[in-house]
Parts: sequence; C-alpha cells; structure tokens
Amino acid sequence: MAIWGGGHGRGRRFTGRCMDPTFEGRGVGETITANGRSFGRGRRVSVFQRILVAVDPSPARHRAVRLVGELAQLHGAEVRVVHVAAQAASAAAIVPLENDAEAKAVVDEAVAALRGQGIKVEGTLAKGLTTQIAEAISEAAVEFGADLIVLSPHHRSALEALFQPRVSDAVAHHTGAAVLLAPEAPDQA
Repeated sequence: MAIWGGGHGRGRRFTGRCMDPTFEGRGVGETITANGRSFGRGRRVSVFQRILVAVDPSPARHRAVRLVGELAQLHGAEVRVVHVAAQAASAAAIVPLENDAEAKAVVDEAVAALRGQGIKVEGTLAKGLTTQIAEAISEAAVEFGADLIVLSPHHRSALEALFQPRVSDAVAHHTGAAVLLAPEAPDQA
C-alpha cells in the first residue's frame, strides 16, 4: 500500500514521492523524509517504531491486539498496552466501573499475547473518568512517544455521540500520532 504525494499531518511531516511506512526506494529521486529523518534510495523505512494499543474489557480488544502484533512484527516496533480503568462521578463520590484486578487482567492478557509473538512490550494501567478516557490515552501516547495509536471501535447511537464524542475521534484530535481503528470481526459489525 503506498500513498503518493507530499504533505504533513498533525505533528508528522512527510515529503517525497511515497509515504508508505515501509517504502523501499527503487528509482532516482525516490527519497522520503519521515518525522524529520531523510532516507535515500534503497533504504527500508519504518515510520511506526513505537505503537500504543488501547485496550478495554470488550471482545474487540482481541482483534486490536492481533493487529498490533502483526504491525509490530512487520515494522520491528516496540509496543505499549494501555488500559484506562473507567470511573464515573456521582454527586458524592467517584465510582469505579471495574475493579483493579479486572483492569490489570485486561492489560496482562494483551501483554502476554504480544510477548508470546516475540514483541518488546510493556503494559500500563491508568484511571480516569469516562469523559477523560481519550485524554488519558493521548497522554500515554505522548509519554511513550508513540508513532501509531491503535484502538478498537465502539458503536454509539447518534444521540450518544452528540453528547460525548467517540474516544477514537477525541484521541485523533488530541495527539500528533497516527490513529488506526482495528477492523471489527464480521460478527461484531
């Protein structure tokens, strides 16, 4: 897959003829500059060196973790798994929506799956209000220096999306990294 042209995105600047993350130059003038580094002809480029995958307790996390495993192997990337244990605010207290053991199990499962594929991976657990999940993911991506953030999609009604934007949309607006939504399994669509 190659995307041709020049231009820039949030915090990432690409110039040259081909912006494929695994571009391999074969002709005169086929030079690419990615994230401030210039690569000449015949040199393999991997833009995605640090991938952050945000997981949650839903079954869609398995697909996201598999996708990240494939991408990390392809690009030789390091991975950080992050899970934001959601909390809800009531008038009198902040109420956790899952217990710490459940939240840790979600992270540990993803880390074990990626480590089993020979990928350099670490996991982290964060806590945040349901309205702060995107911000927590974005902060984790900046702290890790992620080139790519992978999320699993969640479906909401139009009314729900009006009052609270999708986490993926909010992450895309709060970070300079590329954001990829893992495709759903056909039975989840």
